[in-house]
Amino acid sequence: MPRPADRRDRRLALDGWCNDLPVTSVRRPAAGSTAGRVGWAVGGLGLLALVVGTFLPWLRSGSVLRNSYQTVGIARRLTPLGDGVQGVLTAAWPAVGIAAALCAALYVVGARRISAVAVVLLCAIVGTVATLAMVSLPASDSPVRVIPVGPVVTLGGAVLALVGALTLLAWPRNKVERQQEEQ
Repeated sequence: MPRPADRRDRRLALDGWCNDLPVTSVRRPAAGSTAGRVGWAVGGLGLLALVVGTFLPWLRSGSVLRNSYQTVGIARRLTPLGDGVQGVLTAAWPAVGIAAALCAALYVVGARRISAVAVVLLCAIVGTVATLAMVSLPASDSPVRVIPVGPVVTLGGAVLALVGALTLLAWPRNKVERQQEEQ
């Protein structure tokens, strides 16, 4: 006799009329371990900080503070970035928030490992851009200078999300996930 999955199924099984029917649950089990839950929480908090950091000030031009999206827009207009890696990154930068939301959605629908790999890729790209912004932009003596709060929050969020994703990738799959992959 299969084991009942929830209270309703237990009552039906106790009544005896459904003992020969397979009992299934439509609820997806939560991450089976504390490490899985911690990885999910750290990764989610990191993705949130990563996206929030892109809206914080990254650049000061005179008396105007500009976030990363405005900074990338100015860079696209004023510099010949072309079709290389820099051109692709600046064209795709407005999709950072959407990519983070897709990573979270993949986790919610059950694609934990695919979500974790996507988070690793997103964090590598966004973390690199935030680091380059802090290192390559002029110092504080210039009229156009970096405001470190935006890149630092973005980089911190990327590191947190990366730690969460690597925790999910490193933790072994539970029995339910292995059975779902076999089907």
